[in-house]
Amino acid sequence: AKRVFPANVRMFVVIVVCMVGVLQLALYYSRRNWEIKQAKATTQSRSPSSMDVASRIPKKDIREEISSAESGPVETDGKMARKAVMLARKGTAAENAGNYEEAVKKYREALDMWPHLTPVWAQLGRVYIQLKEYPRAQGALQRAVEIDPNSVDALNDLGAAHLYQNRNERALECFEKALKIDSKCESALYNRALCQMALSSRTNAMASFEQYVQQVPDEPRALKEMAFLLAGDGHYDQALEKLEAAMKKLPDWPGLYFDAAAAAVLADRMDEAFRYLERAEALTSARVVYQVYQEPAFKLTRSTERGKAFEQNLIERAKQPPSGTSKTVTWVNSRTPQISASTSFLSLSSTTGTN
Repeated sequence: AKRVFPANVRMFVVIVVCMVGVLQLALYYSRRNWEIKQAKATTQSRSPSSMDVASRIPKKDIREEISSAESGPVETDGKMARKAVMLARKGTAAENAGNYEEAVKKYREALDMWPHLTPVWAQLGRVYIQLKEYPRAQGALQRAVEIDPNSVDALNDLGAAHLYQNRNERALECFEKALKIDSKCESALYNRALCQMALSSRTNAMASFEQYVQQVPDEPRALKEMAFLLAGDGHYDQALEKLEAAMKKLPDWPGLYFDAAAAAVLADRMDEAFRYLERAEALTSARVVYQVYQEPAFKLTRSTERGKAFEQNLIERAKQPPSGTSKTVTWVNSRTPQISASTSFLSLSSTTGTN
């Protein structure tokens, strides 16, 4: 029994030593594998540069992008835009035919389909001006300016919409902006002058009209307004010269003769005043001349013997049936509408009168 025990002990020690060796070897390889994996993980976890990202993202051929865009939403948008343009053309045709209500309908349909059409917003605004729907015109033209702030036509027409609503300061801002973009814009020059007149800035208004007539020589409306400014400053003879020049350009505009008659009265040139009234009657009627003759400009003239006789003859002729169709002047609006001439000598009163 004493010999067996040591043998068993030796066997046990050998087994333990072997197990420890195997365990150490296993631990060594396990640690080694762990270190290798950790090194790989560290390498893969680096923050890549932008160059790395770009190289890892596959580049799409540009032709594929164009093809995809054409077959995607862009194609649908293109079709809608083309339909909107066709509707706008129908609106333009209706506008040119004088059917403004139909033009508004077509323009609205076009813009509901494709609201990025700046010219259509501007056209819609112009039609609203024709319909005297000035707040709506202002809204449409404001949208046109927002889309294209450098549109001279839209800025001018927006100013016109403001001016028709007596928003003179806002109107002047629009005209000035238009002229900063295009200093030779005839419509903006003319409308700025009218706006300055409304603001009682007579000197600036005259300067604007002079700048305008340099580009459009002897334009009747501008000459008429310039004559009014001259008469307001007491330069009656010069006012008559401007009106005579306007008559040569547009001899069938009755308003020129009425203003000339009033200016002649102010200048104490009574014979000429009656001749101008007679020429106006040839273009209108005795009834129209009688109504104009009741204006303040002819108050003292009516109190003279000749003035009373002229008035009585007018009454007699007005009672007669019209002999023909009276003539009127219709202004052909340009593509960019201007404010119509609105001033008149008929509100001016003379302080002298002769028999």
